[in-house]
Amino acid sequence: MAWAVGIGFFIITFFHILFGELAPKYIAIRDPLGMALKLVRAAGFLFHAVPPSDLAAQPGFEHHPAPLAAHHPGQRT
Repeated sequence: MAWAVGIGFFIITFFHILFGELAPKYIAIRDPLGMALKLVRAAGFLFHAVPPSDLAAQPGFEHHPAPLAAHHPGQRT
């Protein structure tokens, strides 16, 4: 049974690399302008289909940066 898990993992990884990594790069290299125009259309659709969340406007969700986020190594405090 362990060999079946290994073979399944290999098959899924193979197809993920083939269709998720290599094919999009090959298509984008072959037709960069066409791919860019298709991605812009998809991004525009998502921009209009998914409105921004109003969660950030509700009380209790104010932006509080992490204390270490503004501190740079070597900077005097």
